[in-house]
This record gives sequence, C-alpha cells and structure tokens, in this order.
Amino acid sequence: KDDSVLGDTNNDGAASVPAPGDWNSLLGGFTTLTLTRLTARYGGATGAMISDGAFSGPAIITLSSSTLSRSAGAGLKASVSGSSYLVKNSQLVDNAGHGLDSAGTIILEDSESSRNVGAGLRLAAANPAAVRRSTLAANGSHGVNGGGYQGTLTLADSRLSGNAGSALSMNIGAGYQGGGNSAAANAVNGIEVGPNSINQALTWRNVGLPYVVRDGNVGVGGGNTWTLEAGVTVKLLNAGLVKTSGLFEARGTEAAPVVLTSLKDDSVLGDTNNDGAASVPAPGDWNAVLGGFTTLSLTRLTARYGGATGPMISDGAGGGQAVITLSSSTVRQSATTGIAATQGASAVNIRRSLIVGNVVFGARNNVGAAFDARENWW
Repeated sequence: KDDSVLGDTNNDGAASVPAPGDWNSLLGGFTTLTLTRLTARYGGATGAMISDGAFSGPAIITLSSSTLSRSAGAGLKASVSGSSYLVKNSQLVDNAGHGLDSAGTIILEDSESSRNVGAGLRLAAANPAAVRRSTLAANGSHGVNGGGYQGTLTLADSRLSGNAGSALSMNIGAGYQGGGNSAAANAVNGIEVGPNSINQALTWRNVGLPYVVRDGNVGVGGGNTWTLEAGVTVKLLNAGLVKTSGLFEARGTEAAPVVLTSLKDDSVLGDTNNDGAASVPAPGDWNAVLGGFTTLSLTRLTARYGGATGPMISDGAGGGQAVITLSSSTVRQSATTGIAATQGASAVNIRRSLIVGNVVFGARNNVGAAFDARENWW
C-alpha cells in the first residue's frame, strides 16, 4: 500500500494507505543478518519488525546506516539470550513498541531511538549492553527500561531527553560504567532504581547522572559489599539505603564527593524531578542510611535533607549493630539527628567532619556504644 516508493504497486490509486502491521517481520535464527542502508517500515504484525528467534534460534545482527520505523511492535528485538546485535549510525523511530528490545548482547552507537510508544531501549536478562554517542528521546515510556536487567550497562556520551518516564528506569542489580551523559525534560532526569533488595555485590559508578530512589528502600544483604564510587550522587524521596551484613562504603574524594540528598535538590546535577522551581528540598525528604550487622565506611560524603524516620545515618537495620566510620564528610539538615548509635554493641568514629544544621542532635549516643567524635566542626 506504500505508494511513496516505486509508485502504486497494488494499483488501487489512493484507496489504500500503508499502516504499521501491514506485514510481519524479518526473522533470523541460527544465522547472521548484515543490514546496511536498509529502510524498513510498516511491519511488525506478529511482533518486532526485525528479530532473531526463527526456529527459537539466536542471531548475529548488524544494522548500519539504516532506519526502522512505524512497526506495529518493536523496531528491533533480540528475544534469545545468545543473540548479539550491533546497531550503528541508525534510527529506530516512531514504532508502536520499543525502539530496541533486547535480551541479548547489544551495542548501540551513534544512533537514535526516539518517538517510540514504548522505551527507546528495553534491556532484559544479564548480557552486556552499551549505548555510546546516541540519543534516546521523546519516547512514550523510559529512555532505557531495565526493570528486569541485571547486567552491566555502558552508557557514554549519550543524550536522554523528553521521555515520558525516567531517563533510565533500572533494576537494583544492574551495574554501570561510562560518563559524559546528559538527561533533560524526562519525568525523572536520572537513573531511577526501584525499591528492592538483593544479596549480591553492588557498585554504583559515576556516569554523569544521579541515581534516584523513591517511595521505598533499596538494600544489599548477604555479606556482600555495596560501593558508591567517587562522584556518585543519590537523590531520594521517602526512601532510604539499607545495608545488612557486609560492607557499605562511600568512596568520595575532595574533588568528587559522594552526595546523598533530596530528589528536590537542584543544586547538584540539576533539576532531577523536572519541576523547575516548583519544589525545594527540606529536612525529612528522605529516610536514612541504615546499617545492621555491618560496617559503614563513609569518606568524603555529603548527606543532607534526610532523617524522616530517625537519624540520617545510623545502625539498627534488622535490630543489628554496626561499625560506622565517618571521615572528612558533611552531615547537615536532618529532620532529626545527623548520625547516631542506637545499639549498645555498635561503634562510631567521626573525624574531620562538618555536622551542622540538624533539627535535633548533630550526633547522639544514648546506648553506651563506643563513640569517638573528636576533631570535628559542630
């Protein structure tokens, strides 16, 4: 029905017009598809317009300098974990599903996935994924939807803008590397991590975007280490970070501190909740960093606007004690106490830190815990 190329092929004049789902798909299984300067549109009647999965088999697909648009489903899909896709210098736009939907290994370079009804990129399973020098914009869902993803995403020099959901909406188990990214005019201009807990090691790295936790806690247990690397900013609202057993470490530096603050705080990494000046941060916007049967090692940390449910930094998670070391850090504007020991078996050591402007106490020990708070500013 598409008369825009090689004329009126079905010889019906203007009686018919092309539409998404007019044809099915290009499927590959146990094969390699090399697609260069391809334009595919109006397919997707039975799923994604281009996909692996023929005879349930994986595929290696290279898509370069091409355009996939107006599919009734996803533009491109990897449904088999063993598939591997490289997309470069291409556009996945105006599709009724996700631009790219991948359970395989995916590299998206110098490309655009925009104006899709779903996400620009959906990630599943745990295979490596990379987005470099690409744009994910104006999608009807998130820029990246990784709610079921537990692999490592490399995100570098890319722009996420104008998406109806978050720039990235991710599973707590995902890992990140990269940098040089920007996010603007999304519902959330950051990496939103849904409330959940895991029993595995976790590292949050600075990729140029804040991590966002709302309406519930995220936690790591099972004796594993949870690391916030230098330059990481976590913005919270009605939420907290909980570590039970093992080690929680904030590894800030003088040039790149770790920051825990309110989602409403635009002073670091911009307007993350995308409301302009409509909201301002206040003490009690988020809950606490809680440790139980664990060690909290906090260096060059700035924590502010927490304390909704008790001290902003504390032991007591699961009723357990903690060893808390705070050095060269700032704890301020808690709605209650800044840092506290609530379990007699805990130990707290505070050195060379600024603890000011908290509503109740700067630091408190009323349970007989070992508590050393010398050489600080109050």
